[in-house]
Amino acid sequence: MENKTNKTSKTTLSLAIALGLLSSASFAAPASIPTALVGSWVYSQGSSTTYVNTATGATSDPGGIALYYQFNADGTYGYAYRESVTNYNCTTTFTVYKAGRLQVNGNKLVLQPTQGQATYIATCSPSLNSDRALRSDELRDDPYTWSLAKDNGGLVLTTPSGATGTLRPWK
Repeated sequence: MENKTNKTSKTTLSLAIALGLLSSASFAAPASIPTALVGSWVYSQGSSTTYVNTATGATSDPGGIALYYQFNADGTYGYAYRESVTNYNCTTTFTVYKAGRLQVNGNKLVLQPTQGQATYIATCSPSLNSDRALRSDELRDDPYTWSLAKDNGGLVLTTPSGATGTLRPWK
């Protein structure tokens, strides 16, 4: 049986691979991106609870979320979000991928998505499953302020409403 760290790493790696494929499209982006921002950044959080059917011994994966950003020196970016919840051996997973242009002006960062994909998978209700391109109204600009954590602890992103998250470098 895998431990939580391996599952989180596998989830993050699969997001990174899928994001790499999505963000490989060519975009015209005249931008000067700070070198400190260029690279891969990740945030993940998982549940340590695993469902075990006591009658059969069957287990299911714990739930969790993962965010992955890839900022490129040419002014392009890729983003992936995955959330997974397991209840009574039924897993629901929601994944969003976006790619587009990145603009940086001082500590202001704006992600301008030009394409994206949303996937919903419900193992116990497959009629609800979907995989679709994001609509134009779902491809809105995402503004943030950014900074680097003082102790080399990662990238701090803050939304206009003040919500803050710290992502660690993905190497």
